[in-house]
Amino acid sequence: MSSAGPNLVLSDEANPRDTWFSVIIATEAHRGVLDDYLVHRISGGERPLSLPPLHARHVELRGATALHVDDQLLHTHSPQTVSIAIEPGALEFLPGPEQDA
Repeated sequence: MSSAGPNLVLSDEANPRDTWFSVIIATEAHRGVLDDYLVHRISGGERPLSLPPLHARHVELRGATALHVDDQLLHTHSPQTVSIAIEPGALEFLPGPEQDA
C-alpha cells in the first residue's frame, strides 16, 4: 500500500507486490518536510514525498490505545500489543473472465 488515507503518499518506494511491509516512521527530523508536504497537498498540489521506508515481514505495535483500521478508529481500554505479519503465498488470486474490449 503506497498511501495512508485518501491519496496521502508517504513513500514512493512502497510496493504491494514485494511481500514486505514498507514501514514509515516520521520523526521530529521529518517535521518540516512533512508539514510542507501537507500544506502543499491541502492547497491541491501534487508534489511527491518520500520518507525512507523500513522493510519488514512482521510488525509489532506496543502500547496502542487507538488504531485506524479500514477507515475506522478503534479505541481500547488499556494499552495493547498489535502484531501483523505477511505470509508470502498465503493468498491465491484467480483471474476473472476475459472482458471484451
